[in-house]
Amino acid sequence: MVRNIAPILLVLLSACGGSGEDAVPPTEVALERPIASDPDLALSNDSDAVLGLGGGSAAGMPEVDWSPETVVRIREKAVRHVGGNQTMQDAPEAAETLEGTPDILTLEQRFVSSGMATRACSRTVRYGGRYSATMPQPFALYPEAALQDAAGSDGEACKLRGAVFRTPMPVQEVLDFYYTLGGKAGFQQARAEMGETQVLTGERKGRKFALYVSEIGDGVTEAELLVASD
Repeated sequence: MVRNIAPILLVLLSACGGSGEDAVPPTEVALERPIASDPDLALSNDSDAVLGLGGGSAAGMPEVDWSPETVVRIREKAVRHVGGNQTMQDAPEAAETLEGTPDILTLEQRFVSSGMATRACSRTVRYGGRYSATMPQPFALYPEAALQDAAGSDGEACKLRGAVFRTPMPVQEVLDFYYTLGGKAGFQQARAEMGETQVLTGERKGRKFALYVSEIGDGVTEAELLVASD
């Protein structure tokens, strides 16, 4: 991704609200609601700050702490978010190999290449950190993810959300997290691979999501999460 949010916004997610392994986020009912349009609705939990890397420390953003202790904390938050260790599911191995180029320059292009939006729909896409904070449930950025880019559309026939983020967590753990969220919400899911990129897709009653995940070096995983609602 070459597009970065300018300026990068600090957005706080309520992804890991609740405590203990009994904290299960709503799924079925929430999916029936329209995408939230007020980004302030998501600014409620300092523990899940999403830090944009594009501006760097020169832009006044704190450096991201990805120490071993942080990795443990992030893993615990991910487990709590899905409802506990017994709830977390393992994403299956890739069942097919996809053709195409995994390196897409913009989220707008990714919406089209993934089949999530038509070209006409994609032209309504706008960029801004608030779109990462208003993902339709059950989807949200991975806990403590470092936001790289975000975009969305609230057109009547074109409701889209997309975000690019980085995390120190392994590719498989990121896939497991979203596979569990999708499964709990009743999405029919499939995993494929496109070069070095792992792709998880799901569909349910006109709603779709796509997740592109790859390791980009130095123990960093980059992911693109796309969600389309009818």
